[in-house]
Parts: sequence; structure tokens; C-alpha cells
Amino acid sequence: MLERLNKGNGVVIQYSDDNCQAGYARNLATNRKNLVSQARNYYIFFETDKSEVVLYKRGFEDNRVEAARSLGFLYDGTWTFESMYEKIREDMLREARVATGLKSLRPSKKCDVFEVLCYSALASNGSPMYPYFTEANKVQLEKLVAKHLKFLLNLPKTTPTSALYEAAGLARPHLLFLVENLMYFYKGAARGAWPLDGETVDHPAVLGMIDAVDSNPISRAPIKFAWTTFFRTVSQRKLPEIHAVMKSQPLNLTRKEWSGFKITVKTMDDIGRESGYAKLSSMKDSSELSRARLTIAVKQEYEIRKRLRNIDELIMCTDGSVSEAENTGGCGGATFWYAKECEEMPDDPTNPVSGIAGVEPLCVSTAIVTSPLPFLKVDSFDAECFAQVRQLRKTTEVCVSTGLRWLIKKLGMYSDPNSILEAFANYDDSSNHQIYLIEQEIELLREACMNKMPYFDMHDISTRTIAPEREFEVDMRWCPGHSQLYFNDAVDAIASAAILRYKKACQLGLEAHAFKKIITPTILRRLLESSTSDWWGPDDYSTCAPVLLKRAKKLGPFRPKSGALPSRLLEVVYYYFWCGAFPEGMAAAGLYEYEEGIYYQKCTLCNTKSACHATHLLCKCEKLEDCRKETFGLPRIPEEEELVMLKNPKKVFSYLLRVHTKMPIFKQHIIDDITRRLPYIGESVEKSTKAKVQLPNFFRMLKTRYEAIDEEFRCVGNIVFGEENRI
Repeated sequence: MLERLNKGNGVVIQYSDDNCQAGYARNLATNRKNLVSQARNYYIFFETDKSEVVLYKRGFEDNRVEAARSLGFLYDGTWTFESMYEKIREDMLREARVATGLKSLRPSKKCDVFEVLCYSALASNGSPMYPYFTEANKVQLEKLVAKHLKFLLNLPKTTPTSALYEAAGLARPHLLFLVENLMYFYKGAARGAWPLDGETVDHPAVLGMIDAVDSNPISRAPIKFAWTTFFRTVSQRKLPEIHAVMKSQPLNLTRKEWSGFKITVKTMDDIGRESGYAKLSSMKDSSELSRARLTIAVKQEYEIRKRLRNIDELIMCTDGSVSEAENTGGCGGATFWYAKECEEMPDDPTNPVSGIAGVEPLCVSTAIVTSPLPFLKVDSFDAECFAQVRQLRKTTEVCVSTGLRWLIKKLGMYSDPNSILEAFANYDDSSNHQIYLIEQEIELLREACMNKMPYFDMHDISTRTIAPEREFEVDMRWCPGHSQLYFNDAVDAIASAAILRYKKACQLGLEAHAFKKIITPTILRRLLESSTSDWWGPDDYSTCAPVLLKRAKKLGPFRPKSGALPSRLLEVVYYYFWCGAFPEGMAAAGLYEYEEGIYYQKCTLCNTKSACHATHLLCKCEKLEDCRKETFGLPRIPEEEELVMLKNPKKVFSYLLRVHTKMPIFKQHIIDDITRRLPYIGESVEKSTKAKVQLPNFFRMLKTRYEAIDEEFRCVGNIVFGEENRI
């Protein structure tokens, strides 16, 4: 290694997730004396999105310790990875002390705070070094995190760790580090730092080398080279589908900044305030929300038609439709220009349907969005993004081919999903890459329209003659869907028809072009977390409570909706039922016991040992059959029905009140709180979806045929669609 460095250009590159020591290992550390003496000649590079490109250079003639630290071989005078473990441990403990001081928070909020503070402290410095920790360090770190999490949630020290993590919705530390390292690996591959395949590393001087006899405590496999082979082994063995997709569709980490154009964004709340609604997006009353949407639809119908009287303005509407069965998204878009139909306004301004004539679109486009992975869902955000990309591209082509670009100065974009508008309103360097695709298409349309016709018979079209004050303007606005707004209903019908056309093409065996959902770093992290959640890793992480673990996986994390449990005390009590572990003396819970390494808890009412006391108390306890029959109608409840029961906290607390009347199981202050707040306890812990009133599609009601739409849907390949396949 040193020979390669001496023969090279005197540059050592170190890749790290943070300003921490990573990427090099023991065989280089053995040569530290020679390396430190030469360290002043080397530059150290880090990831550009974390720190400066050049962190250290020269200047270490008088301080060899700093030279060694700059190369990542020395931390606080120690040449081993134990020092980094101690630093990570101290960082985590410092953040844990802050989290455990927040006693007044509800359990769900405590879990969120713990994740933000402690898990960030673990991942920021620990991820690059974790593969080189000893197995004892890893087990110790796991126990340390569990200890503080139990203390934060007021759980007994003997609570099974598996149930704790599942109910809290937090990953076990070794899975957290595995996900962080895999993210590091795929980001490095996207930057070209190392290949995704191959048994050898092309640039060992860049990556560092590890002895082949070393074993990695995560994968239990020898490491030939530093990062590439290890992570390729883990990803291909445990995550083959994700790894295959990342090979064909690597992360796109490059960011294209705005070149500068005037854009105004009005989100759902902005449009609502114009109509007198303070916070339209958080309105809980579904009937009031539907009335607001209809009111806004009427106003926007007149607004768009007034704008279409101007010959220098384009109106573009897009919509996305998702088919969950096929996991595909249909994209529909239409661009409208000056229309004579808009010169006269309808007779009845209170009814959006009465007296309104259809408007022929300038151009129409359709597209399909598919997912690269079967378990990665296409959502309305994806469909709407690619609908805008496709329609902007089509609009630019039509404006150039027809010469319309010489007239256009403004573009109005109307879309239904508020998420697109929020993404543009909060645009920054970390925005979803699909937003950048839309921005690039807007720039192309702007460039086409700003290259105006030259004056004085000068035919150099590339010469700009537009004054700066006549900049091409873009405004994006939210519009209500399914509210008989003609322009939105038109693109909604087009998007739905696009899915039908795609199905027809697949049935005919034709190749139909489709956009692929882009896997962003955020999506990749979520995929890795879900894919590694069932992987236990080394044998030392096995659980003493398999029943609790299986139950917790069915229930999912404890995240009740706001208002379902009206007090902090009630939420704490309900959290015990959710995770299945109780403090001794609460809810008839007895002492913890272990038989042959399996966790049990004794019921103080019937002296029965059970692997999950919550299930026993709610479904099985023989002493409580009368209470169960009065509340649920059955003396004994099947275990598979427990999930249904726990989703209705009002019934559960009613049952507990009956039980306490018969056999006291709670302290008096808990019973007083349950009795006082029972009328206000929710009947569901799940968040309810807002029901929108969907009116008949106004565009379909008019039954008007337009050439631009017929042209778009006329054929797939060489197959001409019949009347039944047209809109």
C-alpha cells in the first residue's frame, strides 16, 4: 500500500460519512510509523456534501499526532477502533440524558425524540466504523441503547428487547448501522468511488485494504477489500432485488440548480386563504372541506377562462391516476391556449356546470409510471410529477413547431395533488429528484419562448431580443379535483384512460413506453429499513420472547392518532398493552420469569403463566369471562382478534373498568383518570382518511370530441383503438 502511495501522486483519499476516521484498517496501521512521517505530504479528501473537499494539507512537521489523526489512524492517542467505540458510546449517552429528562412527553413522542437524538448520535460517527468493532462492543452498545429506551418508556429492566424495539418503532442498533452502511455503499457507487460488482477493487489505494483473514462481525464472512466486497456480499445475500435495481438504476446524486426564472407557487392553504379558509389542508370536517373545494372550483373555473382570453398565456393542467392492483400510475396532461369559447361567461355564475362550453386543448399527452420493484408502490406524487414532465415536453414541442413561442409570455400550471406544490414551495438542494426533472422542462420551455423573433430582418434565431422586464413567468396553483372543474376533470379522464390504454397494449403484447419511479436516497433508506427488519444478524441477537416479537410485528409501532387517548397517563397505560410488557403490580401483572430461556409473566388473578400478559388479560383469563362477555359479547376471544380489539381503545378501557370493579388491577389515580375521560377516548387509534365528495366528471358529461385527444389515443403501436377505447 505504501509503495503504491510513494509511486503515486502523493494523494490519499479517504471516504467517510462524517469527519471521522474510516476507510483504512489494520495492515496500514501496522506501518503507522512510516506513514505518519510522510503524512505531511498527503491531502485528505472527504465527501463534498459533508465537509470541505480538502480537509488537511501539509503543515504537520511539528505535530505527528495531528498528522496521524488526519489520516484516520489515531483518535485520542489510541491506535485501535476501541477509541471510536468509546466516543460513540459517550455521544449516545450524552443525548440519552437529554431524552430521558423529557418525562412529560407521551410515549410516542418520547420514541420520536429518542430517535432524533440518540440514533443520530450513533449513526453520524458510528456507521463507517461499526463493521470493525468487536462483537463484544456491538452487544454492549445494543444493551446500552435498550437500557436507556426502557428507562425512557418506564418499562421494567427485564422487558424483552425484541418487543421494546418493535412497539417503539425503532430499529435495533445493528440494523441501524447496517442500513447506514448500505446507504454509504450505494452513495459511493453512485459517485463512482467503487463498483457494485466484481471480486476486486479497481482503486485499492483509494479505498484502503483489509487482511483477508479478518472477519466482519455483521456478515460473518472474510473481507478481501475494504468496503466493496463486504457490502456487495450483504446486499446480494440479503437484499438481492434492491441490489439488482440499484445496478440498473443507480442513485442520481447530482443536483441541477435553477438557472433563474420567475415562478409563483400557491399551495392548497394559499388558495384556501384567498377564499377565506385559514388552513384548508388541516380542515377536519369532511362536509365543510367538500363545500370549500366546490367553492374554490367555481372561482377557478372563471379564473382560468378569463386567462384564456389572453393570446400571450398558456394554461397547463395535469393529473395522475394510480391503479393499486397493477401498481402503475397514469399521467394525463392538457395545455390550453386562447379560446373563443371563453369570450362569453356563463349565465349562472353560482353553478360551474350551467352554461359552460368545452374548450379544445392545444395539445394533450399521456404517460405511464411503473415501479422498478414489486414492493415499491407508485403513488399520486409520482404520477403527477411525470404528468408534468411529459406535458411540459409536449408543450415545448408544439410551441416550437407552430411558432406559438413568439407570443407566449406566461404559463399557468394547475394540479390537484398538494404535495407537488409543497415540494416547489420548499425547494432546496435536498428536494426529490423528480422535482428537478419538472424544473428542467420548465427551463426548456422558457428558453424556447424567450428566443424571440429577431427584429430588422436579422435571422439569427439564437440571438435574444427580449427585454429583461419581459421575463417568461410561471405560476403554479393548486386546484380541487373531482369538483366539476372542467379543466381538471379533462386531465383526470385522460389519466384514467392512459392506464386502460397501457393495459390494452400489454394484452396485445406490445411494448409501451413507461417512466420508472425514481429511487431517491430517502426511498432507498426506507426500502433497506423494511428489508432488514426481519434479519436478526448474528446469533447473539436472538430473542427470549418469540411470542411478543410475533405479536409486535402484527401490531406495528405504537403511533396512536392525535386525540384518541386524551391524557398522557392513558397513553402510557395503553402503551403497556400494545407492547405486551407490564410493570409488576399493574393490570394484574406478576413477576417476570424465565423457563429454559423463554420469558413468562404470571397473572395475579388466576396464577397462570403467559408469554404475553396483555393477550392473557384481554382474551384468555378465566376469572374475567363475565367482564369480557359484557363488553365484547364473548367469554373468550381468539388471539387473532386481539389486533381488532386494541385498535378500539374505548372498548378496551371500558373492559378494564369492569375488570377493576370486580378485581382491582390499577391504582386509584389511574381509575379516576379512565372514569373521567372515558367519554372522550377515541374508538380508533388509526388515522382516518379524509372523505372527499367526488362529483360526476364534467368533461365526460359534455361528451365533446376533440382532435388533440383523439390523436393521442388513436393507436398503440400499429393497433388502432376503437370507439370503446377513446375518452
